Amino acid sequence: MHIKNIALLAIAHLFCAGVAMAQVPDWGPAKPHDKPPTKAVTPKPQTAKPAPVKAPIAKTPATKIVASKTQTFKAPEVTQPSPQTVFKAPSKTAVPSVYAEDQSQELVAVDLRLASDISDYGPLAAYTKHLSKAGVLYDADGGTPDGVSSAEARFKDFPTAITLVRVPEKAMASANGGSSWGAYKIYRGTQLLSSGRYLAVWRKEQGVWKIVSELAAGKDAPPPVLPSKPTNAQATSAKETPAAANKKLKDAFGRTVN
Repeated sequence: MHIKNIALLAIAHLFCAGVAMAQVPDWGPAKPHDKPPTKAVTPKPQTAKPAPVKAPIAKTPATKIVASKTQTFKAPEVTQPSPQTVFKAPSKTAVPSVYAEDQSQELVAVDLRLASDISDYGPLAAYTKHLSKAGVLYDADGGTPDGVSSAEARFKDFPTAITLVRVPEKAMASANGGSSWGAYKIYRGTQLLSSGRYLAVWRKEQGVWKIVSELAAGKDAPPPVLPSKPTNAQATSAKETPAAANKKLKDAFGRTVN
């Protein structure tokens, strides 16, 4: 019973408070609330701290580990030119000669010596001296064997009554090689049997000029024209015996005899 009265008193108190609050108009000025004064706060100066500089980190390049392989040679591919491709010759590079001196005059002197040896000792001995071990002689009859046998094959049976005359004209030589050329004549006594031209190729072997090959080409001389045999009338004519024709026959008294 006592608890019930206490509850009723509480409800009545709340009801009265609500009525009192309902009588205050909400459109009037609001009553100020008492607030404690606020103190001004002076801000503390803040110093800017420098941002820390980060040092660049050097990156170590990654090392690739490549497995070693045994390399085998592969020939380059050859591209075949098309039929329409125009061939262009490669440019030539001038290569200086090791022997720059001209040896032409020296070779001319050697060829003149061969001509002198032919005149003094005959063609067999002369060519045996001046031929290379690989030398070959050529003419209209063909070639000969190499070396000394070449001279023997050409001049072994050369008649002693026949004279070979070699007439060197000119030579060109350098770098221990060259050629000479000229004319030749073959006589029997004073009669010219044949004449022609020759071309000899030379090279130095251990410092001595030797003939490697020689080509001779010519033609036989025409036979001499002999005078015709005179007849008996021509032999007794005044033209053949002018002394007899001019001589006058005289008798014992000195008179001319017709």
